Amino acid sequence: MGGSKKIFILMYVLAALIELGFGNQYICRNPQYYKDKNVTDPGGNFVGECVSFYKTCSKDPRSTTEWRRGPKVKENRNIARGTGIATFTNGNQYVGSNCDNPLPCGHVVIYDGQNRQGIQVWDQWKGRPVGRRTLGFGGRRTIIGPVVVIHGGAWAIPDKMCDASRNGVKLAARKAYEIVKNGGSALDAVEAAVMFLEDDPVFDAGKGSSIAAVTNISNPISLARMVMEKTDHCLLVGEGANMFAKECNVPNVDPSTLITEACLEEWHTFEKYKSAVDSLFNNQINSLTMGHDTVGAVAMDSNGRIAAATSTGGITGSGTFAIDEVGGVSVTGHGESIIKICLAKHVICLMENGMNAQNAVEESLRFMNSRVKGAGGAICISASGEAAFHFTTERMAWAIAKADVLSWGLDPNERNTEIMA
Repeated sequence: MGGSKKIFILMYVLAALIELGFGNQYICRNPQYYKDKNVTDPGGNFVGECVSFYKTCSKDPRSTTEWRRGPKVKENRNIARGTGIATFTNGNQYVGSNCDNPLPCGHVVIYDGQNRQGIQVWDQWKGRPVGRRTLGFGGRRTIIGPVVVIHGGAWAIPDKMCDASRNGVKLAARKAYEIVKNGGSALDAVEAAVMFLEDDPVFDAGKGSSIAAVTNISNPISLARMVMEKTDHCLLVGEGANMFAKECNVPNVDPSTLITEACLEEWHTFEKYKSAVDSLFNNQINSLTMGHDTVGAVAMDSNGRIAAATSTGGITGSGTFAIDEVGGVSVTGHGESIIKICLAKHVICLMENGMNAQNAVEESLRFMNSRVKGAGGAICISASGEAAFHFTTERMAWAIAKADVLSWGLDPNERNTEIMA
């Protein structure tokens, strides 16, 4: 952030006794020469590493050594003196030792080797986080991939479409997972998954993403990727989008082939009932059994790169957002509500402040409902590989592929799993 103060990381480890909330003792061993920063349990097993945070310090007065500047460290307020508590993405809390040296120091932090992103450092005296921080020490981030999460839209899915919806997201997840498992990129994976869902009439995926108002493109998700990779634009619409498609040799199709009988029937229903859209997504009103047109995918590949894609969801920050160091999000639901609060970016901001992926999607959807009375769903992958989803509509088809296990569901509290052959 432009107004943020740069923080220097002192890789000096204080010899300290660390206690986990339920009583196990953890010790930062051998503070000299920075050779051993490991945190071990009483049995000598590795559980993390110790890090001390200092502000505005460039040298240790006890030596002439300059501290290495820590990359990718953000801070939005000064770090106070005193004991801190680090809350990891796995929910564990560790109490750090006091900063008792003469430097204007911050908090001692232990960061878990498996969850090096999204740590909150708490000022024990003020009872709140001392700052917004993303920890990502260059190439030291542990990669837990590949991971894929799919959604087929959050709405009042009728019983007759449930099995087809479950099967569709499962197949899309398998397709994307095979790509990243075999060394493909996260971007290739989400594009393939969304293309598959766009072609499945049960999902009625709208034709538009970072491309909008095109009427003769069968898989606009591929054209949206071209916008991202080949232009400086964020959104192309209408005639300009069609001209760009022609320049990229994207084949045109007859617009009539993109209209299904089910879609046409719903259009006639929308004409009759003006409140249909609100009824779909506003959980203050009984949901009608109308379809809607959003599908999405988020993937992490073996290199730790994260990509997200949504169709229809073309406004970056509202429907889709991804940052490798934080996570990726695809959302679904009442579009106007999603736009008003920038739902996808809201999830990312919470994660950037230290909230884990599951809590971030739940809190963001709660916030959207409390502010604009909108309901919807979201899927997410954090930089540590945590896969999450949540929805506040009646149903949402979802699937997760991770560690060769496929999970999927549709109804609240439904979770099915199978080993991927």
